[in-house]
Amino acid sequence: VIAGTAHSPLQTSGIAASGQLVDAFSVNRGVDYAGADLLEVLQVESAQACAGICCNVPLRFLMTVKPDSYTWKDTKRCYCKNFALSHPWHHAGSTSGKCTP
Repeated sequence: VIAGTAHSPLQTSGIAASGQLVDAFSVNRGVDYAGADLLEVLQVESAQACAGICCNVPLRFLMTVKPDSYTWKDTKRCYCKNFALSHPWHHAGSTSGKCTP
């Protein structure tokens, strides 16, 4: 069983498999969380894929801060972020969101 969710004004996207929430994150189209980059990933096909990457980065190895947000740009670049240090602003080519705990 696969199900999705979406809520406004902050949209939350999630995928449930057999009643289990796998990924959950907000989606804000036209918003860039400037700065606060922890990790950049190239050739990411969608904002949903970017959120899936960033919201699942483990706090291990050289990662000293777990990403809690993301920005995906239509250039297929994905940036995993520390939201508290970011500066949200309007940017038509970006989609950003926060990971839900």
